[in-house]
Amino acid sequence: MTSGARRLHVDVRGVADRLGIHAVSLLTPIAADLHATNGMAGQAISVSGLFAVVTSLLSASVVARRDRRHVLLGLTVTMLASLLLIAAAPNFPVLIAARRAGRGEWRTFAPGTRQSKKRIDRRYRLPYARSPTDNQHKDRQMNQLSGKVAIVTGASSGIGYETARLFAREGAKVVVTARRQAELDLLVAEIERSGGEAIAVAGDIRQEELARALVEVAVGRFGGLDIAFNNAGTTGDSMAVADMSVEAWNAILDTNLTSAFLGAKYQIPAMLERGGGSLIFTSTFVGHSVGLPGMGAYAASKAGLIGLMQVIAVEYGAQGIRANALLPGGTDTPMGRASANTPEARAFVERMHALKRLARPQEIAQSALYLASDASSFTTGSSLMSDGGVSINRT
Repeated sequence: MTSGARRLHVDVRGVADRLGIHAVSLLTPIAADLHATNGMAGQAISVSGLFAVVTSLLSASVVARRDRRHVLLGLTVTMLASLLLIAAAPNFPVLIAARRAGRGEWRTFAPGTRQSKKRIDRRYRLPYARSPTDNQHKDRQMNQLSGKVAIVTGASSGIGYETARLFAREGAKVVVTARRQAELDLLVAEIERSGGEAIAVAGDIRQEELARALVEVAVGRFGGLDIAFNNAGTTGDSMAVADMSVEAWNAILDTNLTSAFLGAKYQIPAMLERGGGSLIFTSTFVGHSVGLPGMGAYAASKAGLIGLMQVIAVEYGAQGIRANALLPGGTDTPMGRASANTPEARAFVERMHALKRLARPQEIAQSALYLASDASSFTTGSSLMSDGGVSINRT
């Protein structure tokens, strides 16, 4: 073999190898997609195999003939053959594919569509590659409240406790309150051990001074206020309306409804300073979709929260403040266990729900997170039922 032929052999083999590699790179992700959608992976693999065979035959032919003219002819034939093979596979959604450097991610354009040059379909990915966008998505999911400041009331146990922990894990700086200082201190210590920031302010949620102090601490310690989860509440003693004293009625309304009004009164101006925020009120299905005997004051106070929330939503929506109510079903918390304090009572409450169980407080906290985060940016004035189907169950 002459030196010219050897050079030609090397050049053609390089071209053939590159063409073969490109064919496999292009068709492998398409084959994977076909396998996932209509079982046509074999057809796609056959196309890539034929492409590689054609390029190999071209290399051998050119070397044997030692004729450079066959290079251009062979390349032309190969390209036409590959286009025909791809066109013969009617389910191939892609004609042009380009791998984004270092990301294992494919940009594909669907020929013949109006959006072929605008819309990028990222379905095709190498099975061994992991795109940084996956990690970025995970980071966003784990930091949905990054840079936010939140107040959580009723945080010493149950839903408030779990919500405060979750908000902190999601990046929020948290001001927590309840009557019991020792439990709040334990919560703050737990948040700080996990790398979060929190401060406790103990007090009586029915007092206006506490509502003002919570906002002052949020602004003074963390720079502002973005989220308020007005969650504190009580069921009170179960009794028929005719048997209830005015003092018992007022105690329940003050805790469940007036405290939320006082909180919002000071929270709203602080949120306006930040350009908006999210107010969340813990209501209930009792008095909203189900009436339960002995819970007149509780039902009235929690239904009142929904009315208050709706007015706030329309008064301040144009200024960036969202207001929503969270309506849990029966939840396995100290207050819930006090209401259903026998195995028979608990079983009865569980049967009320379509899911035939009580919620864990962590589950309700996830709903609160949704309302607090930008995931609910177009949600306001709503009553979010997180009730395990108790409102629709009739079995």
